[in-house]
Amino acid sequence: KFIRPSRAYAADALAPGMIGGPTGFDGSERYQYGPDTPEGRAIEAAKAMKGAGKAPAKIVLGLSDGSIGQLTQPFPAGAP
Repeated sequence: KFIRPSRAYAADALAPGMIGGPTGFDGSERYQYGPDTPEGRAIEAAKAMKGAGKAPAKIVLGLSDGSIGQLTQPFPAGAP
């Protein structure tokens, strides 16, 4: 049906076997993660904590100075 099925489905949903990550654009499957990755294990642990009623009310992240600009201005003026 598709030459690369994971690419065909990833544009609007997670690719097969992936449990998290971005969707909605061509190539998004490259940035998705499965349950055997550090990101996937963190998500699964958070879900387990929530299910057990032990999840914190909020999660605080420590960000380096170099990463803050990606959040405050994700796309520079004129970016595609």
